[in-house]
Amino acid sequence: MDRERNVEEEIYDNYRLVQGVMIPWGFTRYFNGDMQSQRFASAVRINQGLNEAMFDPNSGYDPNKATGKTLA
Repeated sequence: MDRERNVEEEIYDNYRLVQGVMIPWGFTRYFNGDMQSQRFASAVRINQGLNEAMFDPNSGYDPNKATGKTLA
């Protein structure tokens, strides 16, 4: 209504090499230039424990079928 812009930004920093991929370990959110939140990763793992059938189009893998694992 007032024709003013709200600018939301998320800045990623402190990149480190993890399993051959550069991953940011720091995340800072800004709203109209003011810092709103800052987060830091303490550990990063990529694709740990994924079922190989997920990547095989002929496997009949169903992503909606329960695997018996629960998230804690």
